[in-house]
Amino acid sequence: MGEYSQEPILLVGSMSIDHTLKGIQLGGAVAYAASVIDSMGYRARILTIGNSKLDLGVLKKHELHVIPDKKVLTFEINSKNEERELKLLQKPSKRITLDDLPKSWRNTNTLIMAPLIEDDIEISPFLEFANNISNVSLLTQGLQRRGDYKIIYSNISHFNSLLQYFSRSFSIFRSDEEAKFWSKEQVNQTLATGARIITTLGKQGAMVHRSDKIIKIQPVPTNLELDSTGAGDIFATAFTLSLNHGEQHAGRLAAAYATSSIEQIGPLPLPPKKIICKRVLDRPSAFDHNHQGD
Repeated sequence: MGEYSQEPILLVGSMSIDHTLKGIQLGGAVAYAASVIDSMGYRARILTIGNSKLDLGVLKKHELHVIPDKKVLTFEINSKNEERELKLLQKPSKRITLDDLPKSWRNTNTLIMAPLIEDDIEISPFLEFANNISNVSLLTQGLQRRGDYKIIYSNISHFNSLLQYFSRSFSIFRSDEEAKFWSKEQVNQTLATGARIITTLGKQGAMVHRSDKIIKIQPVPTNLELDSTGAGDIFATAFTLSLNHGEQHAGRLAAAYATSSIEQIGPLPLPPKKIICKRVLDRPSAFDHNHQGD
């Protein structure tokens, strides 16, 4: 593992308790993101919400600021025939706000925002705060989830009000299921800000959309799939932290991280980066292919 970076990566989002067919485990995009950050030899500052019901032992290498709340975000996750059903059993009684962010944490070069349900983060102030940050990622899943019990996807919440904050420093992540609810106009408006849109496609890899090109990210295959929960969050984090080497490199490495994550259960420690990298180097055919257009 490499030396920890001097500038911690800031993660904002709820942790969750996930009831799955394989048992009860820690969940939440920031928990999975932290496992990638640890694998890469960096450190994270995590702004989240919860209480003693959350077992945060796997995050012991990172700094935590936990907003106290009697209620913990709790999901029931069922998977049948590769389809995933998400049920909301409990949600926090308050939102994560910019005022909750410690002042000593406000100097960062990388921010990853990962809402899990509608309004669990007061998102606009964080986006405004992100204007001076050089590497910003927004995972849109929580902005598109609806339902007080069974979760379904819908249009992105408050899209027009969020659009004003997007810029070239932004990477917007969505799954292929979430992408179905984006209009062509919304995609074009987002790309016109200079932001990139990354769509994860499960076993088919991913697509990176820019205003002038599309990059196809080939998947890294596996013969061992134990749990796909969090794979998109893993992909997004690895991509974000590898962007300084270019989108193609970032996509290849992110695909390898996502594959490694489905070979274990829950946000457990991932293999060191040098082992993850070897999966890509062993498969030179997994390189991206650039396509012009949108």
